[in-house]
Amino acid sequence: MIESRTRRGMVLREPDIMNSLNKIINPYLLSEEAILNLLGLRIALEIGITDIIFNNIKESDIKDLENTVKVQRVLVGNKLTIESELAFHTKLYLICQNEVIQNVLAIILPLFTFLNEHFDEFIPFNEKFSKTRKLVRHEDLLVFLKDGDREGYRDAIVKHLEAYIEFIKQKRSDREQA
Repeated sequence: MIESRTRRGMVLREPDIMNSLNKIINPYLLSEEAILNLLGLRIALEIGITDIIFNNIKESDIKDLENTVKVQRVLVGNKLTIESELAFHTKLYLICQNEVIQNVLAIILPLFTFLNEHFDEFIPFNEKFSKTRKLVRHEDLLVFLKDGDREGYRDAIVKHLEAYIEFIKQKRSDREQA
């Protein structure tokens, strides 16, 4: 990027890639494949930051998450308000103390709203995991964080996101068969 500076003239500047991506990512304008890819990014990131969370988490973070879980509102079944979803997951990203991870969160935040508005598409997957008692809620994740159980948390976050993982597989399978 070229930037004009007083008394220095034109200088080359590193582009702010994350900010540029943040400005153009609008799930309502993206293809289904792009949304599935962003959802996959979210899944990979939330599973992948497990070690960073456990390396950085403090007692005050646990208290914040406890308060978040305490006030979260359930709308129907296991559907939380978008504010409840964002508060919990944003805190996990912030615990990482990594600016790039937080910037990626800013990029995928619109995805949370989009998915919340299209929650009906996830009901069959959530019901499947509810019946098999594999549905992991925020309060379940919090127990692993409080206990310092890194591997338990890693398994639980995968299960927490399992409906999305299955949704992506199903959507791609449906497209291949069409």
